[in-house]
Amino acid sequence: MCGASWNGLLTNLYSHNLGFYRNGHLRYLPEETWTVPPILQKAGYQTASIGKSHIQASADHPRASKAEALRSYGFDYARCTGGRYALWKAIKDGKPVDEVPFIQHLKNREKYDQFVKDNTSFGNLITMENDIDYLDGYTAQVGVE
Repeated sequence: MCGASWNGLLTNLYSHNLGFYRNGHLRYLPEETWTVPPILQKAGYQTASIGKSHIQASADHPRASKAEALRSYGFDYARCTGGRYALWKAIKDGKPVDEVPFIQHLKNREKYDQFVKDNTSFGNLITMENDIDYLDGYTAQVGVE
């Protein structure tokens, strides 16, 4: 599962040591959980988390946004996009998505309506012409920048 795997990589703990066996199962990481990024920072690296994230907020900051949670674990830069399915589901359910960087990107390029239309088409086909207007292409471009 994505969430258990990502949180395991971040903390250097097996998912069963975190009590995290499936997506959505872990509400928060235990307080004062050791994470890898600060070790990389001490070695002189800049750390970044870009794209889809299943990293959970810590128990001592339960209302933190994904980006805030990632920065609290030692990432210098955090840009969370969400997954394509999660974005489409949020739009369908009428949840706010205007703060999502990928959605802002699509709106700036006047591609948001096409993204929504692709969601409602048979088979959820993506009809974007440019790679940067696909979630993976956008994420790659942000990583390069």
